[in-house]
Amino acid sequence: MMLIDGRAKGSISARDRGLHFGDGVFETIAVDAGRLMGEPIEGIPKVDHAIHAGLLLAFVSLQVGDKVGLAAFDDRLRHYCAPLSGSEAFGKLSRMATEFDYSHQETNFTLGLMEIARYQVRRSLVVVLTDFVDTITAELMVENLARLAQNHLVVFVALQDTRLGREARRRPERLLDLHRAVVAHRLLREREMVIRKLQRMGIVCVDSPPSEISTRLVARYLEIKRREAF
Repeated sequence: MMLIDGRAKGSISARDRGLHFGDGVFETIAVDAGRLMGEPIEGIPKVDHAIHAGLLLAFVSLQVGDKVGLAAFDDRLRHYCAPLSGSEAFGKLSRMATEFDYSHQETNFTLGLMEIARYQVRRSLVVVLTDFVDTITAELMVENLARLAQNHLVVFVALQDTRLGREARRRPERLLDLHRAVVAHRLLREREMVIRKLQRMGIVCVDSPPSEISTRLVARYLEIKRREAF
């Protein structure tokens, strides 16, 4: 079932493509809740790390006067709340986030992000918390993030699997260790390629381990605010 709170829906007019400061930034935090996000890092599912980071960002954003919405998607949009402001906004967003859980469905970035984009009626800051494995599985993700970035400022947040770094650095003692190290190096190189491609498209990227993702995301958000990119 898809839970939708907020009726704003439509295309962005030329008048609304500019930057708005007077009444605060409109911000949507979108959490990928597909199958890959159910995998644990440091004993906790990726989706839970993403929700924690997203809620911290929401709290900070509301404190500085921005309007914040929340979404979750897997093979389609599952939850959506239009941007809110005011003293009760964080409580409402927090309660909504308790309904988020990872699914067994593969993430469909085309349907998920397209539906989220349809609910943005003005230029917004759209934060997408997700992850990917390699360049092949990232192709549709990159394509749809690029499409979203045509009308919005997109922040792409990926959760690094710290096990890859450990495998890449480990001194091999057996043939199996060598094989694992080679695979880890390849996946890390491909990850860097995807991040660089997104950055060239003008997408802000935060690629960090779970222990640092929340603070780094908030730091990038504040950096965006300071330089008045939004």
